[in-house]
Amino acid sequence: ARRFLETPVISIGGLTMGGAGKTPMALHLARRLREAGRNPAILTRGYKRKAGKPVVVVARGDKAEVALTGDEAQIFIRAGDAHVGIGGDRFATGRRMEQELKPGIFVLDDGFQHVRLARTHDVVLIDSLDPVGGGMFPLGRLREPLESLKRATEIVITRVEPGQDTAGIEGLVRRYNSEAPLFHSRVVPRRWVDLQCGAAREISDAGVRRVGAFCGLAMPRAFWRTLEEMGLEIAFRRSFSDHHHYRPGELKRLAEQASAAGAETLATTEKDAMNLCEGAVEIVAPTRLLWLEIGVEIDQEEDFLRRIL
Repeated sequence: ARRFLETPVISIGGLTMGGAGKTPMALHLARRLREAGRNPAILTRGYKRKAGKPVVVVARGDKAEVALTGDEAQIFIRAGDAHVGIGGDRFATGRRMEQELKPGIFVLDDGFQHVRLARTHDVVLIDSLDPVGGGMFPLGRLREPLESLKRATEIVITRVEPGQDTAGIEGLVRRYNSEAPLFHSRVVPRRWVDLQCGAAREISDAGVRRVGAFCGLAMPRAFWRTLEEMGLEIAFRRSFSDHHHYRPGELKRLAEQASAAGAETLATTEKDAMNLCEGAVEIVAPTRLLWLEIGVEIDQEEDFLRRIL
């Protein structure tokens, strides 16, 4: 049986495992909901947590250790736009948050397959770089057949560049869902964050030109593409498994590779920055370690928000 929270729930999900840009979208939505005075809370599973209680609740503005939360939940916590509830049982987590924090609306992170929890909106993201993830799991990254798209109330095609032809993807979507409105979004680089001092640098910072890039994402080429579009010279790229926890030896090798390739900077993502070992900055010195803060742009965003607010 489906279980209902007392508070409206907006699910942000997808058909594929990882990589459609669900984390940046959930974060973006939480920010917009906070700006609209809705006191949002994010419900997330807390993937690859190392330890701890079945349910962890972090009020907006509070902190929690990454071992208790997992990397993606940590991104939500540090952004400070929403309360964050972490636990496999999203209903139990939500009930506890309703009692303790009285949120006005929930954002259910990666919630499309979590059908036990009733939701007000089912927003499905489809990655324009890889719409069907190479087919059904275990051969591809598709978690469920395309017929499931009929459950979606809104569909967002992500990583769409201006002028990109999405007619093929839209035709595919319309075969399974002719009702849900379609939107386009893209990831935009906002700024660099220097891990040594936590200081932000402008994207156009002339000191960041030639970089060694590394990440542990389901869709590493999306990160490579963002760096290329920023006009950076990428001396080398190394991808690790999704949610990878970096060990000192790996960082040392990355720094050596950067130095050999004439790159003064190692560039990574916010999620990866959460998974670096203790003392990472010292290990790679004198090579700089920066992570890229990204944001989301949605075409016709006002229409999109009007539907779900």
